[in-house]
Amino acid sequence: MRRELVHSGFTGKEEEKFSFTEHDKGWSYFLDQLAKHCEKTK
Repeated sequence: MRRELVHSGFTGKEEEKFSFTEHDKGWSYFLDQLAKHCEKTK
């Protein structure tokens, strides 16, 4: 089963630390951690 997470509202005018790229990296990291945790607790 595949799920999709949408984080929208980026205007392209954000400060660097709040940019789309930074959020994308953060979501990728934390969702990977969540998946690993879920696999361990199956």
